[in-house]
Amino acid sequence: MSRRRKALLAAAFSVLFLVVGSLAYLETYYRAGDIAKAYLTGGAVPPPSTPSDGTTGTTASTAQASSGDVDAAPVTIQKTETGYFFDGPGEASAIIFYGGAKVEETAYAPLLYRISRRGADCFLVKAPFRFAFTAAGAVDKITEAYAYQNYYLAGHSMGGVVASSAAAKHPDRITGLILFASYPNKKLPDEVRLLSIYGSEDGCLDRENYEKSRENHPADTQEIVIEGGNHARFGDYGPQKGDGTAQITPEEQWKKTAEAVINWLHSSRRK
Repeated sequence: MSRRRKALLAAAFSVLFLVVGSLAYLETYYRAGDIAKAYLTGGAVPPPSTPSDGTTGTTASTAQASSGDVDAAPVTIQKTETGYFFDGPGEASAIIFYGGAKVEETAYAPLLYRISRRGADCFLVKAPFRFAFTAAGAVDKITEAYAYQNYYLAGHSMGGVVASSAAAKHPDRITGLILFASYPNKKLPDEVRLLSIYGSEDGCLDRENYEKSRENHPADTQEIVIEGGNHARFGDYGPQKGDGTAQITPEEQWKKTAEAVINWLHSSRRK
């Protein structure tokens, strides 16, 4: 075999290994648990004391039934061009939500369901390969297709970084930004209000960068710590590497987070 042919074969194998390795990396991600899936299918969720991360806790009996920590208003969940639309009783405000890196977007259904039931409709963005930056254009598509008085961008972990960049870019369209265990990577204009939420047991949030990011906060910023909460339980996708051990159940974290978000929204709407 000639040297040229050997070189070509070596290059071909290198490309093949690179492609296979990349695909394997992209397909290794945190998948939504059974509780989250139930909200989208209308099926029964796992029985009490068996949350999706294998620890103890309580769950609702069905996806559409009241679990005691949500209001009675119904929520319709629809698939859209950009992901999923949680259509609740609210009419004035909507949240556009980006999930964390390599987390299946449907894992956040329990949290967004609770928020939408309390009065703020939610758009859950489906990002290619589960990286929020690949769906940055969803903000334009949603704000152009719907007519809400107040739009809020939100994101968990890396999704929050993407949401903060979009908020900095569109202060004329965005009333506020909600970050779950995340921080802004760009200076936010004072026209955009900020709500920052994280769990006291979070082991994944980079605290050093979080503190440095305070210089990017707008004048109107509120910070809330969910006592006993961790990084992964903003969604339903099981334990995350490096995370702390939660001291509250997933439902408790979703409930406390939804209540904090709605209370903040009530004080931030444009008149």
